[in-house]
Amino acid sequence: AAAAMVALLGAPARPRAASTTDLLQAYHSDFGKCEATFNASNPAVVAIEEQCCNIDETVMKDAWHCAVRVVFEDGSACVIQWAGAVMCNLNVNYTAGICKESSPYWTQEGPYSAKQGKTYRSIVDWVKAATKFANGQYFARDAVNEFADFAKKIEVAQPVPGMQAK
Repeated sequence: AAAAMVALLGAPARPRAASTTDLLQAYHSDFGKCEATFNASNPAVVAIEEQCCNIDETVMKDAWHCAVRVVFEDGSACVIQWAGAVMCNLNVNYTAGICKESSPYWTQEGPYSAKQGKTYRSIVDWVKAATKFANGQYFARDAVNEFADFAKKIEVAQPVPGMQAK
């Protein structure tokens, strides 16, 4: 019966292993909420800061979520964060539903002046070329280190267990 089934339906397909290309294609970003405002003018970045909040305990206990607040030459700003994908939002209080209601963002690092020549499009291009943001804290650290005009490097804003948030 099994031989007749194979003859009728063909051999079952073998599952294939995921390749590095498959995994990299799974990574994505969403700048849609910022594109209409910033894409055409491509404003210069003048400041960048790391902002963090307490994660809702139903998601993870005693942990922080971090993002970057970017300020442009015309005074406008946005928040760019990793929450499964890199997202940009014009609401600088936006926390992707991951932060506790009673825990708005606080400034963890900065604000720092931005490197000369960096623009909105520089950030978009940098994000789209990257493939290894594992969480919001790593993304925020890497973004500040990439775009801030300083010689030092900031570290991951990981709290010590039991430490009170700022």
